[in-house]
Formats: sequence, structure tokens, C-alpha cells
Amino acid sequence: MPRRAFLILLLLFCAPLVMVITGCSETENSNLHKVAVMRNEIVTYVNAVIDSGEKGSQIDVTHLVEKHIKMGDSYETAKEILLKNGFSVREYSTEEARNRKDVKITFRISADSNVEGSWWYRRDIQIFLGSSPESEIVDRVLAKVNLKTI
Repeated sequence: MPRRAFLILLLLFCAPLVMVITGCSETENSNLHKVAVMRNEIVTYVNAVIDSGEKGSQIDVTHLVEKHIKMGDSYETAKEILLKNGFSVREYSTEEARNRKDVKITFRISADSNVEGSWWYRRDIQIFLGSSPESEIVDRVLAKVNLKTI
């Protein structure tokens, strides 16, 4: 009987907590889906490519990003678009690019977002803007989705 009572108490206290936590994350995700037009287009495109049976570890989505971030846009405008779409954004200065020994940076901004995943696969979006850290305006866009499976 004590084991049964413990299970009932566990159910009574844990179920509401799980619903509250799940409800909060659904609200955050639904808000992101409403404003993240570019990100949603990328996810839809990637799912269609995967469903068509194409194989590979990367999918080029540059053409979708270029619809939203135009050549000649300021980096501030580009950063706003990326942040609004749920990306984490990193801007590099000329000094940072010059001083890094592990990686030669040839772009001004990098942005990342985890699209989806589970314990056996992961999909990340990576976007690179600018031809060098000295770029004054967006003069190059490179965007890809990495498909990683175990």
C-alpha cells in the first residue's frame, strides 16, 4: 500500500508541473512561429528536400535567406531580421578576425539556430553574412542547414 500511495502522490504533484513547463515552451515556440517567417520557410524547404529522398549532410538555403536579407542591407537591419527569426547572432570585428589563430574568419556576421532534433539526429541552420569583417554592408550571403545523424 505505501508504494501505491507514493505513486498517486507523484502523479498528483508532477503532472501539473509538467503541464506548466510544457505549456510555457509551447507558448514561446508558437510566438516564434508567428514572427519567424524566414525560419519557417527554411524548415518547410528542408523538410521537402528530405521527403524527396535527396541525400547529403548539408542543404543550401542561401536563396531563401536572400529573400529577406538583401545585398546592400546594413548589418543592423540584417541582425534585426536574424534575431526576429530566433537566431543567435555573432558579429566579428577586424581585430577579432586578425587575432584568431584557430579559424580564419572571412565574414562579418554568423548566425545559428537549432531547427529540430532528437537523440539520433539534429538539424542546424548556419548563416554567414559579408565577404570579410571589413565589410560595411551585406555583400555576401551563405546559408546552409547541417543534417547530423548518429
